[in-house]
Amino acid sequence: MEQKQEEHREKSGLERQKHFLIRFLYFASIVVIILLFIKYVLPLTYPFLIGFGLAWMCMPLTRLLARKTKWNNRSAWGLIVMLLFYAILSGLLILGMLELFKFLGSSIGHIPSYYQNDILPALKKN
Repeated sequence: MEQKQEEHREKSGLERQKHFLIRFLYFASIVVIILLFIKYVLPLTYPFLIGFGLAWMCMPLTRLLARKTKWNNRSAWGLIVMLLFYAILSGLLILGMLELFKFLGSSIGHIPSYYQNDILPALKKN
């Protein structure tokens, strides 16, 4: 009788370990699949996600224009709103790049005077 109880305890211990390993491998495989999805598949969908986000942000303005004007074509208003959005964004990017180049040009022009006024005297002290 005691021998059967010992065998039963060993089997139940082995069964618990077996169930633990199966559950662990199951959850580990799910985590690996999610990480692989994030690493390889998600970057391929970024352009679509960004486009969806921009369209979603512009949708209230499109609905408002279609409702307030006599021209109820929401597709046309959506195209107009997106084109205006991209035109404004492009203009801001171009202005930002111009300011950056102007700043870099003036900074590069001041390098010789910076060298003679600050760096050269510090080198001569040592």
